Amino acid sequence: MENGIERRAYQRIKLETDIKYKILSDSSESAQENFYNSKTFNLSKGGIGLIMKHKLEAGKVVKVEVNMENGTQKIIKAFCEVRWCNESDKDGIYQSGLSFLAVKEDDSNFLSDFIEEQIKRNN
Repeated sequence: MENGIERRAYQRIKLETDIKYKILSDSSESAQENFYNSKTFNLSKGGIGLIMKHKLEAGKVVKVEVNMENGTQKIIKAFCEVRWCNESDKDGIYQSGLSFLAVKEDDSNFLSDFIEEQIKRNN
C-alpha cells in the first residue's frame, strides 16, 4: 500500500462460487480426503479470495478447482500460493487471498474473458 492507496495489478470482481482446494503439503494418505469445499468471495486475473473453515499459512501452495459458469459450466484448475489468511468476523471462518502460480492457457483465457464480461456488465 502506497500513501494509503492500494495498488493492484489486476481489477477484481465480486464472485461467490463453489471451489475445492487441497493443501499440497498435506501428508494425509487419501488425496480425495485432502480436498475441502469452500466459496470464493472475489476473483481477478492474478488470484482469488476464499472463505473457508481452515486457517492456511502464507506461502503454502494450494491446488484449486473453481466452478465457473458463463453460459456453460467450466472447472478452472490452478495452483496457487497463499498470500494471506485472516479470521473473519464469524468464529471459525477465515478469509484467504491466493495468487495464481500456474493456470492452463485456455483456463487463463476463459478467466480473462469472464472477468472482462463481468466488469462491462457492472459499468
